Amino acid sequence: MRRRRRSRSWVYWLMLMSVFFVVIRVMGPLSADVAGRPHSAVRDSVSQNAAPVLELSATGWTWNGRPVYRVQNLSNRVLSHVSITSWQGDLLPLLAISRESPKSMPEQPLAQPPYQVPPGNSAWFVGEDEGRPRYVVSWLANGEEAYEVVTTRLVSPA
Repeated sequence: MRRRRRSRSWVYWLMLMSVFFVVIRVMGPLSADVAGRPHSAVRDSVSQNAAPVLELSATGWTWNGRPVYRVQNLSNRVLSHVSITSWQGDLLPLLAISRESPKSMPEQPLAQPPYQVPPGNSAWFVGEDEGRPRYVVSWLANGEEAYEVVTTRLVSPA
């Protein structure tokens, strides 16, 4: 009799853990949408008060073992209070903001925010090692936060 109860309790625990796992997997994206996190699968790639104005490209450079990317401002407006975050929500360091490519990578990231990216200029930043990088660039537009999700195209090595 005791054996049966023990085996049944083990099955109940297994079922409970399965239900818990399913609830966590379902609630994760829903809570991300409520919180407005950029890693939400349903989030738009451009905020309501912004038009697509950015272009992301890989530079082929590394900074402390991490890849460096360039995001270019293709608009005719200055982007003020610029910040770049990873898809997971980590703030990424900016290395340079200029029209031309830096001659060498700086040893330290830029240290005096807020950052502004004038039209035609680019921001070089330290990215993350990922298969298909995706970043959220945010700035102030008319006193409101605007953002754009930028990603690079996958290029075949052939």
